[in-house]
Amino acid sequence: MEKESGPLITEGEAARRRAALWRRRLERETELGLRHGTEDDFHSLRAKWTAMAATFLLKTLRLYARGRSNACSPRLTDLAFAFPNLPPDLDGFRILQLSDFHFRSKDHAFTRAVCDLLRGVEADCCVLTGDYAFGYYGPQNFVLPHLKQVLESFRAPHGIFAILGNHDISDLVPGLRDLGITVLINEGVGLRVGDADLWLAGVDDPHKFRAECVAVALDGAPPDAFKVLLAHTPECIPEAMAHGADLYLCGHTHGGQIRFPIVGAILLNARCPRRYTMGRWRYDAMQGYTTVGLGSTDIPVRYLCPPQAARITLHRA
Repeated sequence: MEKESGPLITEGEAARRRAALWRRRLERETELGLRHGTEDDFHSLRAKWTAMAATFLLKTLRLYARGRSNACSPRLTDLAFAFPNLPPDLDGFRILQLSDFHFRSKDHAFTRAVCDLLRGVEADCCVLTGDYAFGYYGPQNFVLPHLKQVLESFRAPHGIFAILGNHDISDLVPGLRDLGITVLINEGVGLRVGDADLWLAGVDDPHKFRAECVAVALDGAPPDAFKVLLAHTPECIPEAMAHGADLYLCGHTHGGQIRFPIVGAILLNARCPRRYTMGRWRYDAMQGYTTVGLGSTDIPVRYLCPPQAARITLHRA
């Protein structure tokens, strides 16, 4: 199947679509009361009691400490992706993908572990694919000091680019921008690397807010640009392919976070085929990567699914 270019969207129409989707997000945040409470609040009382029961069970089985240790032992995964249409000047271009931090206000051990992992790491650009807070409710300003420490650990001279996830509220956006991050909300930005164009596009959360528009984010790229789409979840893969994305980067699933021998993950929480929920994959001509992410949620533990940062190097096939 050959990739098709999306329909040409006028600047005015793109602006109208973005505004309508942003209103949808804000209305959903108000409807759910996401600005009230504390950062560790759960989306329902049932979820909170389930997490407490699971924590009690793990402590009873003397497995909780191991899970916490696993969650604070991130790894750096280096990957190489080859594309026949990659412009020569992008051969060797490195993208550092960091996702699903799920910072907690007082969990400084996790933040130190991520900083130690990334200290001295070099990439050409960095992308943050959503979910900066552990909980769903309340102010998220506590995220920014943790994230600032992480961003000071590595080098990415072409910039840092971010999207929002299903745990993130709109109030976080100004703070992200104050940290020097380019926040992409159903829009794209071009990077000129030598004689090559790289188009970095990002959509708003497709999972809970359903506020994404792939067509608008990818529209406007130069004709010969290599196109990278950032989405929080692997839930808009067919649309990305149809509108010309070459590489799709996402997270959200945590790889299940708690995996079992042979069986693997029980819960992946994504509306898409299982093969797209972890690791590298291909959808027709488009390639993609779903990172297991750095953090954890509901229960701050991991088993058989170590947290990771991913550094992706682009090559000509």
